[in-house]
Amino acid sequence: MDGTAFIHSFQSPPTNTPLPSQFDCPHQFTPNVWAVEAAKQLQERLTNESLFNHDFHLTLGKMFGVLVVESTLGEIGFLTAFSGKIAERTKYEGFVPPIFDTLNPKGIFKIGEAQLNTLNAEIIAMESNPHEKELHTQLDLLRSEQLLSLENMQRLIVENKKLRDAKRQENPTNASVLSEINQESKREQMELKAVKKEFQK
Repeated sequence: MDGTAFIHSFQSPPTNTPLPSQFDCPHQFTPNVWAVEAAKQLQERLTNESLFNHDFHLTLGKMFGVLVVESTLGEIGFLTAFSGKIAERTKYEGFVPPIFDTLNPKGIFKIGEAQLNTLNAEIIAMESNPHEKELHTQLDLLRSEQLLSLENMQRLIVENKKLRDAKRQENPTNASVLSEINQESKREQMELKAVKKEFQK
């Protein structure tokens, strides 16, 4: 596409002011008179011509921009563009089109958007599935039962430990009794560890 098709001529060029040699800082500068004149010309065009079938009051306005350029023939003009889309379109005569057209139905954006919409619909359908809610309820009930069982087992181990301590004091030299006590303690700890591992699944 020929870029000169988008260059607009100045109606009243400020020829008494030279063109800037470089870009100014976009966040802290005084606009060059060439850019100001281009913006005024665009504003007049937007006011006097019906370029868009769109009510900007409903969308809280729209950001337009101008860029002063020089053609290969040495002619000074300016480009015009706008942000986003207007009335579900990104291309209008006289305005520089976007580098990436998000509205192209065959483009990656629209294809990806459709895929995301499909996935979101599937997620919503699964979340609203009454069977899934029932399964979640059953899972919460099982976890509560597991937690109660674990707490009861831990309390029983504490009580058994007290009994074993008393038994040790009563039989400080009985090797058979002490061995049995130790084996019982190890067995309970292994069972507790197994229950905790099952609870974490």
